[in-house]
Amino acid sequence: MKKTLIVISFIFLSYQVSAQLKVGGGVTYGVTSGLAGITVKGAKKLNDQWSLSPEFNFFFSRGERLTGDFTRNAGSATEFYALNVDFHRWVNFGQPEDLKPYLLVGVNYAFPVYVTENTVGTPGRTFRIRDTDSGASFNLGVGGQYALGSRINAYAELKAMILGDADQLISTVGFLYTLQ
Repeated sequence: MKKTLIVISFIFLSYQVSAQLKVGGGVTYGVTSGLAGITVKGAKKLNDQWSLSPEFNFFFSRGERLTGDFTRNAGSATEFYALNVDFHRWVNFGQPEDLKPYLLVGVNYAFPVYVTENTVGTPGRTFRIRDTDSGASFNLGVGGQYALGSRINAYAELKAMILGDADQLISTVGFLYTLQ
C-alpha cells in the first residue's frame, strides 16, 4: 500500500511539473565580446508572478583569445560558456494577453576556455592546450514571451552580466515549448 501511494504521488507530481515546464533554445549574441552562440533554456512557473529559468549558453570561437575584460590576443581561440539561473518577475502593463513581459534577476557562472595551438616537441604535431578563467556574476535584464500557439512561445531577452570578471551585455531570441 505504501509503495502504491508513493507511485501515485510521483505520477501526480510529475504531471504537475510537466504542465508548467517549458523547454527550448535560441540564438545568443554577446554585445561586449562580439561572439555569437546558441542557448538551451528551460522555464518553470513558480506562481502567477514568478518563474525560474535555467539556461546554458555556448558562444562560438572567432579564432582569437579573449581575456576576462574581452581584450583580444591573436594566436589563440576562445570558446565561451555561461550557465545562468534567472528568476523572471512577470509584469502587466495592459499589453495584449499573448505578450508577457518580465524583469529578470539571477546569477551566472561564465567560463571562457582558451585553446592554444602548440607545436613544441614533435615536428608536424600540434597540441591543443585548454586553460579556463571562470567567474560568477549577477544577471539583470528584461525579456518577454509571445504566444505563437497553445504550446509554443517566442521569447527575447536582453540582460547584463554584472559585478564579475566578465561583465557583458547579452541578447537572446528563441522559442520555448510547453511540455504536457
